[in-house]
Amino acid sequence: MDKKRVLWILLDLVFVVVFNILFFMFGGADRPPVDWVPYVFILLSYIMVVVTPYMIRKSSQAVLGLSIYAVSSAYFMAEFVIGLIFLFMKNEDIKISIAVQVILLGVYLVILISNLLANEHTVDQMETQQAEVKNMKEMASAVKALEGRMSDKKADKAIEHIYDMLYASPTKSDPSVYGIESEIEQSIDELKFFVDKDDTENVLATVSTLVDVIDNRNRKLKIIG
Repeated sequence: MDKKRVLWILLDLVFVVVFNILFFMFGGADRPPVDWVPYVFILLSYIMVVVTPYMIRKSSQAVLGLSIYAVSSAYFMAEFVIGLIFLFMKNEDIKISIAVQVILLGVYLVILISNLLANEHTVDQMETQQAEVKNMKEMASAVKALEGRMSDKKADKAIEHIYDMLYASPTKSDPSVYGIESEIEQSIDELKFFVDKDDTENVLATVSTLVDVIDNRNRKLKIIG
């Protein structure tokens, strides 16, 4: 375990140690049941603050994790205040203490889980979008690498045109065009093969196919919106 992680663990334990010292110093261990309810809920709320970062995908912690962490922090602060009120009130009716803190916990869990679900959905969309952008960039880069390698100038211009089409194509994809995108990738592989052989006729034929397939993909995406 590295030094940084040890320091974070020690920092997390500061509240637990201080809270327990004060709790037992000013009341001892022989307390009525009504005192143990806020004690348990306060510690539980603090534990939730500590474990919340582990509920969030690492890829989204910097962007979306703060709002989820804020929910747990707000719950801890609210529970800490309410818990202290019940500790100082010395109310003999334990049911009221349990009811209030269970309701608070329930509200917190609903908000937390809702935020986690929304976060997962957002991250899934972000990762899909990044993958789509990467896929189009990779295809465009693969064609760009073929420019200037043909002895025939017309063939070279045709390859440049394919690169321009790919570069200008929408990066956002859709399941309805996944098959078309596979055709594009396959045609680019064929184009590489024919460029390596300096086969002008087949290069031009493959370029013609690519123009039709790329146009078909972009047209379908435009219709989908």
